[in-house]
Amino acid sequence: EQDKGIFAISSVSWKSEAYLMRLGAWVNTADHSTLDETASNADNYGVYFLAGYTRGNHGLNTRLGLANSKVSKASGFSSVSYQYSYDAYVLGIGAARVYLSSAEPDTLLDDTLQYEVYLRYAMTNAVFLTADIQQIYNSDFGQRAENRDRSNTVYGLRLSYLFG
Repeated sequence: EQDKGIFAISSVSWKSEAYLMRLGAWVNTADHSTLDETASNADNYGVYFLAGYTRGNHGLNTRLGLANSKVSKASGFSSVSYQYSYDAYVLGIGAARVYLSSAEPDTLLDDTLQYEVYLRYAMTNAVFLTADIQQIYNSDFGQRAENRDRSNTVYGLRLSYLFG
Protein backbone atom coordinates (compact mmCIF):
# COMPACT_ATOMS: atom_id res chain seq x y z
CA GLU A 1 0.00 0.00 0.00
CA GLN A 2 0.94 3.64 -0.27
CA ASP A 3 3.58 4.77 2.26
CA LYS A 4 4.17 1.16 3.35
CA GLY A 5 7.46 -0.60 2.97
CA ILE A 6 9.63 -3.50 3.98
CA PHE A 7 11.61 -3.84 7.18
CA ALA A 8 14.58 -6.18 6.78
CA ILE A 9 17.51 -6.96 9.03
CA SER A 10 20.58 -9.09 8.55
CA SER A 11 23.48 -9.91 10.82
CA VAL A 12 26.53 -12.10 11.16
CA SER A 13 27.70 -13.44 14.51
CA TRP A 14 30.91 -14.88 15.90
CA LYS A 15 30.57 -16.87 19.08
CA SER A 16 32.94 -18.77 21.32
CA GLU A 17 32.72 -19.94 24.90
CA ALA A 18 33.70 -16.50 26.20
CA TYR A 19 32.92 -14.09 23.32
CA LEU A 20 29.95 -13.02 21.26
CA MET A 21 30.23 -10.46 18.47
CA ARG A 22 27.49 -9.45 16.08
CA LEU A 23 27.51 -7.04 13.15
CA GLY A 24 24.25 -6.18 11.42
CA ALA A 25 22.41 -3.85 9.11
CA TRP A 26 18.76 -2.99 8.71
CA VAL A 27 16.49 -1.03 6.36
CA ASN A 28 12.93 0.28 6.60
CA THR A 29 11.61 1.28 3.16
CA ALA A 30 8.33 2.79 4.41
CA ASP A 31 8.03 6.46 3.53
CA HIS A 32 9.74 8.61 6.17
CA SER A 33 9.87 12.39 6.30
CA THR A 34 13.30 13.89 6.65
CA LEU A 35 13.91 15.91 9.80
CA ASP A 36 14.22 19.09 7.76
CA GLU A 37 10.91 18.17 6.02
CA THR A 38 12.38 18.54 2.52
CA ALA A 39 11.33 14.98 1.57
CA SER A 40 8.51 12.69 2.65
CA ASN A 41 9.59 9.45 0.96
CA ALA A 42 13.03 8.80 2.49
CA ASP A 43 14.17 5.36 3.71
CA ASN A 44 15.54 4.74 7.16
CA TYR A 45 18.49 2.39 7.55
CA GLY A 46 21.32 1.65 9.90
CA VAL A 47 24.07 -0.58 11.17
CA TYR A 48 24.84 -2.02 14.59
CA PHE A 49 27.58 -3.87 16.44
CA LEU A 50 27.59 -5.68 19.74
CA ALA A 51 30.34 -7.42 21.63
CA GLY A 52 30.04 -9.47 24.78
CA TYR A 53 32.59 -11.21 26.95
CA THR A 54 31.96 -13.62 29.80
CA ARG A 55 34.52 -15.11 32.12
CA GLY A 56 33.57 -16.92 35.29
CA ASN A 57 31.03 -14.82 37.17
CA HIS A 58 31.73 -11.67 35.15
CA GLY A 59 30.08 -10.41 31.97
CA LEU A 60 30.77 -7.30 29.88
CA ASN A 61 28.70 -6.08 26.95
CA THR A 62 28.93 -3.11 24.61
CA ARG A 63 26.61 -2.01 21.78
CA LEU A 64 26.92 0.61 19.07
CA GLY A 65 24.40 1.65 16.44
CA LEU A 66 23.90 4.23 13.70
CA ALA A 67 20.76 5.22 11.79
CA ASN A 68 20.05 7.55 8.87
CA SER A 69 20.59 10.94 10.51
CA LYS A 70 18.49 12.72 7.87
CA VAL A 71 15.42 10.71 8.93
CA SER A 72 15.98 9.38 12.43
CA LYS A 73 16.00 11.75 15.38
CA ALA A 74 18.02 9.05 17.20
CA SER A 75 20.95 8.81 14.81
CA GLY A 76 23.29 6.91 17.11
CA PHE A 77 23.40 4.71 20.17
CA SER A 78 26.13 3.43 22.46
CA SER A 79 26.04 1.43 25.67
CA VAL A 80 28.22 -0.53 28.02
CA SER A 81 27.14 -2.90 30.78
CA TYR A 82 28.69 -5.18 33.36
CA GLN A 83 27.11 -7.94 35.39
CA TYR A 84 28.31 -10.16 38.18
CA SER A 85 26.63 -13.51 38.87
CA TYR A 86 26.79 -15.27 42.21
CA ASP A 87 24.64 -18.27 43.04
CA ALA A 88 21.01 -17.26 42.33
CA TYR A 89 21.82 -13.51 42.09
CA VAL A 90 22.93 -11.26 39.25
CA LEU A 91 24.04 -7.67 39.90
CA GLY A 92 24.27 -5.44 36.84
CA ILE A 93 25.20 -1.86 35.98
CA GLY A 94 24.94 -0.10 32.67
CA ALA A 95 25.11 3.20 30.86
CA ALA A 96 23.65 4.21 27.49
CA ARG A 97 23.56 7.26 25.29
CA VAL A 98 21.16 8.00 22.45
CA TYR A 99 22.66 10.60 20.11
CA LEU A 100 20.43 13.29 18.66
CA SER A 101 20.75 13.70 14.90
CA SER A 102 22.79 16.66 13.71
CA ALA A 103 19.95 17.28 11.20
CA GLU A 104 17.44 17.92 14.02
CA PRO A 105 16.21 21.51 13.52
CA ASP A 106 15.25 22.08 17.18
CA THR A 107 18.47 23.40 18.74
CA LEU A 108 17.05 23.11 22.28
CA LEU A 109 17.10 19.30 22.13
CA ASP A 110 20.09 17.20 23.19
CA ASP A 111 21.27 13.60 23.65
CA THR A 112 19.50 11.28 26.09
CA LEU A 113 21.58 9.53 28.77
CA GLN A 114 20.51 6.56 30.87
CA TYR A 115 22.18 4.77 33.80
CA GLU A 116 20.87 1.64 35.47
CA VAL A 117 21.63 -0.68 38.39
CA TYR A 118 19.70 -3.91 38.84
CA LEU A 119 19.63 -6.98 41.05
CA ARG A 120 17.99 -10.17 39.76
CA TYR A 121 17.16 -13.16 41.92
CA ALA A 122 16.35 -16.57 40.43
CA MET A 123 13.51 -17.89 42.57
CA THR A 124 13.46 -21.06 40.43
CA ASN A 125 14.93 -22.01 37.02
CA ALA A 126 11.95 -20.27 35.41
CA VAL A 127 10.92 -17.49 37.83
CA PHE A 128 13.01 -14.34 38.35
CA LEU A 129 12.51 -11.26 40.49
CA THR A 130 14.38 -8.14 39.38
CA ALA A 131 14.65 -4.78 41.13
CA ASP A 132 16.20 -1.84 39.30
CA ILE A 133 16.91 1.87 39.53
CA GLN A 134 17.30 3.95 36.37
CA GLN A 135 18.48 7.52 36.04
CA ILE A 136 17.40 9.13 32.75
CA TYR A 137 18.74 12.50 31.71
CA ASN A 138 17.00 14.53 29.00
CA SER A 139 14.29 11.92 28.36
CA ASP A 140 13.17 11.77 24.70
CA PHE A 141 15.86 14.38 23.88
CA GLY A 142 13.96 16.93 25.97
CA GLN A 143 11.15 16.89 23.40
CA ARG A 144 8.76 18.19 26.05
CA ALA A 145 9.93 21.42 27.69
CA GLU A 146 9.58 19.91 31.20
CA ASN A 147 12.10 17.17 30.27
CA ARG A 148 14.85 19.46 28.95
CA ASP A 149 18.02 19.22 31.00
CA ARG A 150 16.09 17.24 33.60
CA SER A 151 17.02 14.04 35.38
CA ASN A 152 14.30 11.46 36.16
CA THR A 153 14.67 8.49 38.47
CA VAL A 154 12.68 5.35 37.71
CA TYR A 155 12.31 2.48 40.19
CA GLY A 156 11.26 -0.92 38.92
CA LEU A 157 10.28 -4.32 40.21
CA ARG A 158 9.69 -7.09 37.70
CA LEU A 159 8.56 -10.69 38.08
CA SER A 160 9.45 -12.85 35.06
CA TYR A 161 8.37 -16.37 34.14
CA LEU A 162 10.09 -18.32 31.35
CA PHE A 163 7.89 -20.72 29.40
CA GLY A 164 9.24 -23.94 27.99
